[in-house]
Amino acid sequence: MNNAILGSGIIAILLGFFLFTGCNEPDDFGAGFVEGESLPINFDQVFDLRGTTTATDSEITLNQATRGGDSLLLVGNFHDPAFGNMNAISYFQMRPLPNINIGGLNDVTCDSVVLDLRVARTRVYGDTSLSFTMTVHRLDEPLLNDTLLRSNEFKPFDPNPLGSFDNIKITPNTRVETSDTTSVSFFLSTHLDPSFGQEFFLDSNIYESVSEFLPFFRGLVLQVEPNDQSPVFGLNIFRRNPGGWSPGDTRLRVYYSNPDTSGVLSFGLQDIMPRYVTYEHDYTGMPVEPFITEEIGEPEYLFLEGAGGVRPRIVLPDLDQYEGKSIKVAYLELAIADDFNGRRNEDFIIPGQLAVSSLTDAGNLSILDEFIRFQTAGILQSQFGGNPVPGEIDGKPVLIYRLNISQYMQSYLNGVRSGVLIPTVFGSPKRVNRVILYGPGHPEFAARLKIIYTDI
Repeated sequence: MNNAILGSGIIAILLGFFLFTGCNEPDDFGAGFVEGESLPINFDQVFDLRGTTTATDSEITLNQATRGGDSLLLVGNFHDPAFGNMNAISYFQMRPLPNINIGGLNDVTCDSVVLDLRVARTRVYGDTSLSFTMTVHRLDEPLLNDTLLRSNEFKPFDPNPLGSFDNIKITPNTRVETSDTTSVSFFLSTHLDPSFGQEFFLDSNIYESVSEFLPFFRGLVLQVEPNDQSPVFGLNIFRRNPGGWSPGDTRLRVYYSNPDTSGVLSFGLQDIMPRYVTYEHDYTGMPVEPFITEEIGEPEYLFLEGAGGVRPRIVLPDLDQYEGKSIKVAYLELAIADDFNGRRNEDFIIPGQLAVSSLTDAGNLSILDEFIRFQTAGILQSQFGGNPVPGEIDGKPVLIYRLNISQYMQSYLNGVRSGVLIPTVFGSPKRVNRVILYGPGHPEFAARLKIIYTDI
């Protein structure tokens, strides 16, 4: 029988009953039988987990395999009263739109430079009533696609801005902390330093190929002024109409004139253009800070956020009692905390989907095979879980993440995988979601394993 997926309708029925009884054991807890077979089916709950919250992780946000990076850039200086400050800075390259030729132009003057940005219709996190300034800078060195960059790697840029978007206020003027799907139709446009635009006419050779242009352009940087607080919001960087560029697309326009003519040079982003986001987290003095440690223990709470932020680390016990057993189903259950420091779960941007990795002997993260398989098959939530679902523990309603780790658990018992699990926010580099979970040491809603196994 496949240890990763239930091979029997009878086991599936028992599993459903087992999961939804919460912390309460059934009256005949311990064993059952598969119809037509003599396989005893055993149910267990394991509570002696340990864990901690760490802040040492970062995530790859640019490499050649991703063809440049994500299609959404995040910018903002976001404050969360439990998790502290998170500053998102975006870096991106642009390329000339087709048919640029300045070879016949002489005595050209740059009249103006305009940068247009289209705010994403989703992914707005934070207080949208805040007014803030976002500055535009130029990288010191070119951002190229042959680079591997992580979410905590900051590339140097000129501190003197080329221009700024002043007094921005993302509309609608309401709080949207509890959702990452709030519709926002918003377009930003500002003028940049004309001397920057004048450089586009110094050498016609830069337009011969992208490989010539990128080292010249180097790349732009967007950041919210450090002293400002803002929501974190997404920028759609690709054109809306695949057949051409439209007003409202993210692009750069350089207007020029000479005694004989006038015109405009346009630059935009395409899938092959490198771009990435860095995230700077500051937990100093915040409620999360005392929980961030490399020391493994039994904390009452675990903290998880996307965008290269804190993550739980959960350590399984030896589980010697399961040696020689066949794991049919194993779930890691993590209940969402609703009583930490006066904050309720609706105060956070709850992740809609968790992934889980194991820690290798070399200290690297390896996402679980079952997660990849279920995601590829399009049955992630129905088979792996990882989405918050209503549950009940000792008669008290809670939201629970149930993570199917059946195949991993058998590999762990066989000595193939480590006993360290790292839950993460699925799609983390572009997700600002965060959640507080009840940890292994919580007196009522402790993290736990639920296991169905047979003796052979």
